[in-house]
Formats: sequence, C-alpha cells, structure tokens
Amino acid sequence: PHYSHQGKKEGWGPDARNSWVDVRSTENLWLMRTTSVYLMAEETKNEATRKLYKQHILDYTKTLYRVGIGEWDSENYHGHSIGPLLNLYDFAKDRDVKVAAKACLDFYSIAGAIKYYRGGFNGPTKRDYNHAQPFGGSAANSLWMWYGDHPTGKQHHWESDEVHQITSAYRPPLAAVNLARKHFEKPVELLAAKPSYNATTSFQSSSQPEYFETQYIANSYQMGSLTGGTSVDGGDVNGFKILVYDREDGAVALHALPGANPLLPGSPMYKTGVITAQNRVAQQENLALWLVKNGKSPWLWVVPDEVNILVKRGVSFLQCDRTWVAIRPLGTTLLTKDPTLTKHLIDAKKNSFPGHQVLSAKGESKAFCGLAIEVGEEQSHGSFDKFVASVLSAKVDVSELNKGIARYRSSDGKWLGIHWNDNPLQLGVWRNGKRQSLEAAPLYNSTLVNAEWGAGVLAVTTPGANFRCEVDETGKVRFE
Repeated sequence: PHYSHQGKKEGWGPDARNSWVDVRSTENLWLMRTTSVYLMAEETKNEATRKLYKQHILDYTKTLYRVGIGEWDSENYHGHSIGPLLNLYDFAKDRDVKVAAKACLDFYSIAGAIKYYRGGFNGPTKRDYNHAQPFGGSAANSLWMWYGDHPTGKQHHWESDEVHQITSAYRPPLAAVNLARKHFEKPVELLAAKPSYNATTSFQSSSQPEYFETQYIANSYQMGSLTGGTSVDGGDVNGFKILVYDREDGAVALHALPGANPLLPGSPMYKTGVITAQNRVAQQENLALWLVKNGKSPWLWVVPDEVNILVKRGVSFLQCDRTWVAIRPLGTTLLTKDPTLTKHLIDAKKNSFPGHQVLSAKGESKAFCGLAIEVGEEQSHGSFDKFVASVLSAKVDVSELNKGIARYRSSDGKWLGIHWNDNPLQLGVWRNGKRQSLEAAPLYNSTLVNAEWGAGVLAVTTPGANFRCEVDETGKVRFE
C-alpha cells in the first residue's frame, strides 16, 4: 500500500490509485513506467523485478516488429515514447535490454522519418490533439533533433523531451535519416497498416490490422489518408492530411474535415459532433476521393494565409509555394473562402492555427457527399497553369453518388473509384479498373520500407544506406 492512498476516487496519483508507479496504459506512459521500473530494479539489484520487466521489454519489442506502434504516428506523443526508450538505451546494463531498446528506437525513428518533412509531420495520425502543424507537437519537435533539414522560423513551442535526445548516445540509422530528408528517387507510394490501440503494450503480436493507410511522397509534398477517414464521436484519428514545401517555414500543412468546427481540423479529440458522420477515403498516388455518409455535411479546409485560392469552372485550386491542390465537389457546393469562419478562427482564445484561413462548402446531395482531390507540382505538371488545364480536363462520375460510389479520371489516364463500405478494411478502392486488396495488409510496403504484418522483420532500402532488423519469438534482436 502507498502511504498517501485515500481510497478510490478520481485521478491518477497514488492518493487515488494506491500505486507506486503510474498505472495508465497509453503507450507513451507504459514505456515511461516500464523502462523506469526496469532501470530502478537494475540499479537497486532487485533481481525479481528486473527479470519481470526485462521480459516485458522483450515482449514489447517482439510485438512492435510484428504489428507496429499502437499509439501510432502520434503528433502529440511520438516524442514522449522516444524519451524513455533513450533512457533505456543509455543506462541499461543488460545487453539484451540495451539491444532491444535500440531496436525499438530504430523502429520509432523509421516510422517517424516516413512522415517527417522539413519540420512538419504528415498524417494520417492517431492522437494528434490538433498539434497538427509544423512544430505543433512532440513528433515534429523530437524528430527535428535528429533530422533537421528545414528553416526553424515558426516553431510554436519546444517540448521537454528533447533534452534526452541532446544527451543520448543513440543516433538513428543512416537509412532513417535518408527517409526523413527524402534522399531517394521520388515519387514513392507507401502502403501501411496500423494496429489496435492496445496491441503493442498488451503483446498481441498475432492481432490483426485496424487501419489501412496510403502515403504518397512526391518532390514537394506528402499526401496521406486512411480508408476509414477521420474518426467520429469520441475518436482520436486524423484520417487525411497534406504537407507541402514552404521556402520560409520549411513545410506547411493543409487540413480538411467533413465538419463545421475550424478549431479542430485534425482529430476530433474525443469530442462528439466534430465530424458529421462516418467517412471514407480512397487514394491512388496524387488522387483522393473522400466521401461522408451525410449528404448535407459541411466541409472545411484550414490552410495558411499565404496559400492563394483560385476558383475556376467549378474547381477550387490551392496554390502553395511549390505544390498545387485541386478540390472538386462531389455533391457539394463549391469550396470557397469563408470570412466568418476565418474570423472565428482568428478570434478564438485557443487557436492552434494562427495565420490560417478557412474554406467551406456544404453538401447538397441525399445520402453521401464529398470531394475529389488532385495534387500536382512542377515535376508532374510543369507549371500551375498546365496543372489547372489538366484538372479541368479530368472526368468525374457521380451518377451513383447516392450509393456511395464516385469515380475520377485524371488527364494522365489514372482512374480512381470509391465504393462505400461500412467496414473500412472492405472499402472498394478501385485503381485503374482493379480493386485494391486491403485485408491482406502489410505493416509497410514500398520500394523504401518493407515489413510483412506479423513477420518480425523491418527493412529499409535507400541510396547508399540500408537497414534490416529481425526480432524472433523470444525477443532476441538481430541487425544487418
């Protein structure tokens, strides 16, 4: 018993929980507790506790390499998980534990490097807490300590976790640095699966994926989405995001949601009513179709003030520094700047998006409405004018929109179709006439990063630097 325990009540301290260590189970706190208890046991020669927590660490490492991070790609918590793993790597005396800590850090550094871009962190993400802009949360801040590669002009605040990276002996593999700095031939499309929230911390190494992600990395932007879109009513997943090059600020983020609250363009942060209904995203490289199961749903985009807006022949164009985004209505009104909501965003006391403007549209369909999105850049289209002309020649089919079906054909001949399904892992994603398989999902699958779900092997291939780590069923680690 803890001397300060006062009986069961609200709270997480020893007065409420009768505990000597933090008992919360979110992944970053689980790692803080597990690594701290292990190191204290090792230091004080409490051998029974040390062995117990060593096994926890090995089991976690084994599961991590099979199903990924339960609190995956969190803009708010990614750095908070890295901190305790650095402590374990730097101070553990047991070689098995130290090597496991390195394996975990390598995984976190590689997972972060995929979405890191010039001080920003792309989506989709779990638990972003609307810290979804460059230097908004611990993911971008902690990864900047390793990867840099951008101006530091507009960081919002620093976290305290960075002290561990400054003082640690750990450095990410060179292949992870190449991933983060995008030192590889582009564009690249990466497919990934994500586990359920408690999978890693409860050692569910045979569990199945809960999310399917598409990430497209081009020369001046990244676009990422989940087939399940952004979570509704009490959820914590941001299911769509575009991160683009910016000369002065490194990168800027473009946020969107089927909802009416411009203060929460990332995840709903466990609130109800932020996202109007279940929504689904089909993505093929630089194209995306996003539908919501609410034909009257409002739609918002929250983008930096410096993004120029052009409306032409029923399409809204966002002109960024080096990236261009076209947004076409699917059963909605035209997306245009909303002065009222922009003022509401500016005047809000807790505005996490200063210097941003709001664009809005509203559904005018029956059962479904949505948006068709195409992204371009100089390398793919030559110029903004050519991009506009290309988009205006694209073909859109909304003849079956009220069944949750839409199709888009870009001027370069790519056909993308979406066929609604209430199960996100059974969404009909049709790419050039062929249905994409979502259920046999990889942990990571691209020319850069490969990991088969459940296999325990993570491999990265970049010009001049490769990485491979295998973790067997006992938690033993082998690097190549």
